[in-house]
Amino acid sequence: MIIATKKMGSLPTAKRAVSDWSEQAYLVLRIGVAFLFVFHAPQKYFGLWSSPAFPLLSLRGLAILIELIGSPLLALGLFTRVVAALAAVEMVGAYWVVHRQLGALPIANRGELACLYFLVFLYISFRGGGRYSLDWLITRSHESHE
Repeated sequence: MIIATKKMGSLPTAKRAVSDWSEQAYLVLRIGVAFLFVFHAPQKYFGLWSSPAFPLLSLRGLAILIELIGSPLLALGLFTRVVAALAAVEMVGAYWVVHRQLGALPIANRGELACLYFLVFLYISFRGGGRYSLDWLITRSHESHE
């Protein structure tokens, strides 16, 4: 690490390079998580990929709607904080309803993905949409008109 830093220049230069790309990296994270999350909706509704089908008028139906509507909103960065908070709450529910009864630890009850999604959605709910989001554009538009 120190050798690489000397070749690249000073440490502040390396930090600045990482900082310059942080918003783009966050965009990739937001879109990637949304892309992966949306597949859980058809899995539950149609019973795909070794999952039973669930009706829309059920607790899992609510999860289907959060995944189906929330994923594109997260990818676009629209209502990001609210959508991510709802998705985080859904992951707590998923862990409680589905995984908890299979064992005490996430590794034992196959709840790692629900836990990981929870942590990512919690982070997104606190961070917001970021610079490359519709939330950012709307906020900037409102600020310029004041």
